[in-house]
Amino acid sequence: MARQERRRERSAAHGVALEALGSGFSTAYLVCGAAAVVAAALTAFGMIGLRGSGTTEDEGSGVLPPSSDGRTPDPVTAG
Repeated sequence: MARQERRRERSAAHGVALEALGSGFSTAYLVCGAAAVVAAALTAFGMIGLRGSGTTEDEGSGVLPPSSDGRTPDPVTAG
């Protein structure tokens, strides 16, 4: 008879453990989902902020000054 009681106790503990584990996974998925939404929103607002930041006309035109061809000057011949 003691053996049956131990089995009942184990099965009850097993059920409680599975229920707690399932609840923990649900909470973890909820937290991760919320964090993903917040990260996506921050990224979107950051990208909008970068695009909307004030640029001067020279920076926005894409035209380089005549003396600049995009290369770094050679220190030997630049003197």
